[in-house]
Amino acid sequence: MMTSFLREAESRYKTLIESARKKEIPIEELIEEERIKHILPLSDFIFRAITKEPEILLDLVESGDLNRDYLEGEYRERIKKGLRKEEDRRILVKEIRKIRKREMVRIAWRDIEGRADVVKTMKELSLFADACIDASTEIFYYIYSKRYGTPIGERSHFPQQLIVIGLGKLGGNELNFSSDIDIMFAYPEAGRTYSNITNDEFFSRVSLDIVRFLSEYTEDGFIFRVDTRLRPFGKSGSIVMNFDALEEYYQVYGREWERYALIKARIVGGDLERGNELLNRLKPFVYRRYLDYTVFDSIREMKQKIMEEERGISILDNIKIGPGGIREIEFFVQVFQLLRGGIDPDLQVQNLLKAMDVLENRGYVPSDTCKRLRNAYLFLRKLENRLQEYDDLQTHTIPKDEDRRFKIAISMGYKSWDEFYEDLMDHTSFVHKQFEELLRLKYRREIEENRFYLVWEIEDPKERKELLKSLGFWEAEKINLIISDLKNFTKLKHMGERGRILLKKVISVILERLLKERDAEEILKRLSSLIKSISLRTNYLSLMLENPSVIDHLIRLAKESSWIISFVARYPVLLDELIDPRTLYTPPTREELEREMKYRLENLDLEDKEAQMIQLSLLRYTNTLRVAASDIIGVISVMDVSTYLTNIAEVVLNASMILAWRNIQKKIRSVPRPEGKGFCIIGYGKLGGRELSYSSDLDLVFLYSADSVDATFYIKMSQEIIRLLTTYTVMGKAYEVDTRLRPDGSSGVLAVNIDSYREYQINRAWTWEHQALLRARPICGDEILKDQFERIRYEVLTKKREKERLFNEVWEMRKKVLSQLSKKMPGLFHIKNDPGGIIDIEFLIQYLVLLHASSFPQLIKWRAHIYFLEELKRVEVIKEEDAKFLKDTYIKMRYTMHKLSLQEKMPIVKEDEFEEMRKKVMDMWNKVK
Repeated sequence: MMTSFLREAESRYKTLIESARKKEIPIEELIEEERIKHILPLSDFIFRAITKEPEILLDLVESGDLNRDYLEGEYRERIKKGLRKEEDRRILVKEIRKIRKREMVRIAWRDIEGRADVVKTMKELSLFADACIDASTEIFYYIYSKRYGTPIGERSHFPQQLIVIGLGKLGGNELNFSSDIDIMFAYPEAGRTYSNITNDEFFSRVSLDIVRFLSEYTEDGFIFRVDTRLRPFGKSGSIVMNFDALEEYYQVYGREWERYALIKARIVGGDLERGNELLNRLKPFVYRRYLDYTVFDSIREMKQKIMEEERGISILDNIKIGPGGIREIEFFVQVFQLLRGGIDPDLQVQNLLKAMDVLENRGYVPSDTCKRLRNAYLFLRKLENRLQEYDDLQTHTIPKDEDRRFKIAISMGYKSWDEFYEDLMDHTSFVHKQFEELLRLKYRREIEENRFYLVWEIEDPKERKELLKSLGFWEAEKINLIISDLKNFTKLKHMGERGRILLKKVISVILERLLKERDAEEILKRLSSLIKSISLRTNYLSLMLENPSVIDHLIRLAKESSWIISFVARYPVLLDELIDPRTLYTPPTREELEREMKYRLENLDLEDKEAQMIQLSLLRYTNTLRVAASDIIGVISVMDVSTYLTNIAEVVLNASMILAWRNIQKKIRSVPRPEGKGFCIIGYGKLGGRELSYSSDLDLVFLYSADSVDATFYIKMSQEIIRLLTTYTVMGKAYEVDTRLRPDGSSGVLAVNIDSYREYQINRAWTWEHQALLRARPICGDEILKDQFERIRYEVLTKKREKERLFNEVWEMRKKVLSQLSKKMPGLFHIKNDPGGIIDIEFLIQYLVLLHASSFPQLIKWRAHIYFLEELKRVEVIKEEDAKFLKDTYIKMRYTMHKLSLQEKMPIVKEDEFEEMRKKVMDMWNKVK
C-alpha cells in the first residue's frame, strides 16, 4: 500500500508542476517537494484546486498564510476587501467563491499537515463561515434598504437590523470541513419601511437572498450548504420572525429537540447586541430553573428517531451517528447542559469542549471519563475533517476501498489501517458504553421485564396481595393497603400517560429494593408520602428512575427517620443531593459553604430577586440535608449537628446582607459605602449560642454605626434582609426570622443605632433581655461595629447585681414562661417546657452567670449553655458533681428531643423516664437561691 501511495504522490506532483509551469509559476522553488507530495494523495480537493489554479498555492506561500494563524477578525477583513456592496450580484457570487476556494485549501492543507490542530481547524472554519454570513447580511441589507427604504420598528421607531443565529456546529464554533451551516433569521420589531412594505417582507427577501448567495451551485462552486429547517415550524414556517413572535413560538409550541438546538445558538451575523438580547429572552425555554431529568427520555427518543430514519443504511462505520460516534458524545454532554444548565450558568455554553471542562471541574462527570470522552471527540472530529477534506464532500462514513482506508490512516498519523482502526474502535466502544450507561438502556429494559412491574398494574386488591406474597413480602397485606391508598390518591388520577408509566417503574424499583428490608411496610409508608408530594412533577420521578441509587439512599434514610423524608417531600429538588454519596454523608465545612455561596452569588442575575431568594434557600436546604443524612447514620453528634446548622445559617445571613446592600444601594444611590460598612447583624438565642436545630428560627437584631446620619438606608437594608430570607419561592423560604429581641421589641425601630442600643441595654432593658444578651453574638457585618457590640455586651453583663432581686426576676420570668408553655399532661413529661426540663436548666445557668459575671468576667466569653457550665465549674461557682449532673442531663434531654424530632414526634416521654433528673434540677434551684 505504501508503494502505491508514493507512486500516486509522485504522479500528482508532476501533474501540478506541469500545470504551474504553463502559468510560469515556479512551484518547486517556492515549497519543498516532500511537503507537497505528502498532501496531494490525501486530498483530491486540494489537488484539483491547485492543479487547476496553481496561483492559489503561489499566493498562500508568498503571503505566508500557509504557515501562520490568522489574526482576530482577519477573515472579515479579507471578505470585506474582496466584496463591494455596489458591485453586480454576479460579480459578488464569483468573488466570494474565489475567496472560499483559497481559504478552504489553506484550512485543509494546514489541518492535514498538522500546522493547525483540530480545535483550531474547527474554529477557523466557523470564523470563515461567520465572515461570509455577516458580509452577505450587510450586502443584502444594503441592497434592499436602497430599494425599499430602512425598516423601522413600530414601537421604538428605530431602524431595524437583521440577526442571523448560528445553530449546531456553527453555533458551537465547531464547524467541520464540508458541513452544512444551520442558521435561523430574526429581527427585533414588527414595522414598515419608508416605502411601506412590512418589516417581515423586507427581512424575508434579505434572508432568502443570503441563503441563495451562500448555497447556490455555480461554475465556481458554492460557499456553504445552508440548512434553515431548525427554524420555528421547520420548512413550512416563515424564513424570518420578529423577537416577540419567536418568543411566543417557543413558549407555546417549542419541542424538546428545539431546546437541544438552541443550546448552541450564537449570533453569527447582523446586529450582535440585539441578537444577544434575543438569546437571553429564549434562555428560560432552553434552561429550566430546576434539575430537568426529563431530558433523558428526550435523548432516548431523539436517538431512536435517528436510528429509524437511518434504517436500511449501515451506520456501523458512520462516525457521526453510529454507535460511539460524534452524536453520542454531543448527546452525552448536552444531557448535562439541559439537566443542570438552569442552575449552573457555566454550562450555558455553545462549545462542547468548554461544556465538558465544566462537567469535569464541577465533578458532574468523573475526570477520567471526561478526559477519555474529550480524546475520543477530538479523534473523531479530526477523522471527520480528514474524510471530508479528501473530496470536499459531506461524508461521515469510513470507505470500504482499501486504498482510501490506507490514506485515512496516513492522514491520521498511523502507519497502517489496522493500527488506526484499533484506536478508532477503542474510542467508539468507550463512548458507546458511556452513552448506554448514561441513558441506562439496559437497566430500563430490566425494569419492564421484572415481576415487580406488574404490582402497580393489578387493580384487584386480592390479586395484588397474592402477587406480593408470591414475590416474598411477609407483610403483603399491609404493603397492599399502602399501594391501594397510593393508587386512590386523588392527584394521581390527573397524571398524564408518561407520568403514569414513570410512576409504575419507580414503584417497581422501590418494591424490588424493599423485599430484603425487615421494616418494608413502615419504609414504604414513609416513601408513599414523598411520592404523593411529587406525583404531578414527573421530573422528580424521572430523577429517581435515572438514578436508582437515589431510591437506595431514600430507603436507608427512611428506615431511620420519617422527618428527613418529609423534609425531602417539602423540597423535592433535594432529591438530586441523594445522587452522590461522597457528599451526602459528609457534612459541609465552613470553607465549602463559603465557596459554594460565593459561586452562587457570582452566577446570579442581580436583577432577578426571586433567583436571589432561591439561591439562599437552596444553600440552606441542600446542606441541611447533608447534615441530616450524616446525623441519621450516626456520623456526627447532636452538638455537631448544631454547629453545622449554625455555620449554614451564618453563611446564608452574610450572603443576604451582601445582596440586600446591593439591592438597596441601587434604590438609594447616595450611600457610597463598601458592602456591610457601618452595619452588622447580631444573632440571639440558638443562633447566638451555636445551638440551632433543624427547625430553628433566627433571632436577629440589626445595628448600625453611631456616626451614620442615614438611618433610612439601614432600616431598608434590614427590611430587605428579612424579605430575602422569609419570602416564599418555589424552594420555600430560607428561614423564619424573629426580630422581637431588639430594643422596645416589636414597637421599636428595626435597625438600631449602636449608641441607642447601649443606652437601652444599660438603662431600660429588663433582666430577661440581659438573659437573652448572654447568648447574643455578632454574625456578620462591619468589624468595628462588632467590636463595639462586644464592649457593650461586656459592660452590661459584668455589672454587679443584687442576688435576691436577680433571683426573683429570673424566677418570675421562668414561672411565666413555663406557665405559658407547659401543658402538664398526666403521666407524661414535655422535655423542654415542663418543670425540671430544658428551659429550667437554661434559666438556672443564665441566673448563675449573670450573678457572678461581675466577679468572673470570663464567664460571658461563652454563648452556649454547655460552655457556661464548664466555666461556672472552673471558677468554682458550682460544684463539679453538680456541673456534671446538669451537663449530662442537658445533653441527654437534647439528644432525646432530637431523636424524637427526626421521627416527627413531639418532645414528650413517659413521666418516669426523667423523673430523678427532674427532681434534682428542681433541687438545684433551692441550692442556688
